[in-house]
Amino acid sequence: MITSSHVESISIVIPVHNDSATIGRTIHELENFLASYPGDNEIIVVNDGGADDSRTIVREMQRIYPQICFIDRPANRGKGYTVRE
Repeated sequence: MITSSHVESISIVIPVHNDSATIGRTIHELENFLASYPGDNEIIVVNDGGADDSRTIVREMQRIYPQICFIDRPANRGKGYTVRE
């Protein structure tokens, strides 16, 4: 019998472009979801050149949930590029 103490981790990538109306609630709900899973789970938020307050909201959410990784891109490259990168 082989036993393993390895715990799987979940990484969620959220591409954001002018999503200030929903990003705070989305992060909060995902954090609540991930809290029920063991492991080093993470949320990676990528601002894809948006011009609204998404950047500010994500930074505020990082104070509540410091495990959030935030990548702030200066120019819009599209959802596919953002997720692959």
